[in-house]
Amino acid sequence: MDDSVRCPQCNRLMYTDVDFYYDDGRLGHMYSCDDCLITLSK
Repeated sequence: MDDSVRCPQCNRLMYTDVDFYYDDGRLGHMYSCDDCLITLSK
């Protein structure tokens, strides 16, 4: 399973550093890109 996420701005691989839970109990991940200072949640 490929868990990699690419930055929508620079297309570099983002890394996940935070796990969180949605209100309905699903596990989510926060991805961040050092170059663009963007964070995405998935």
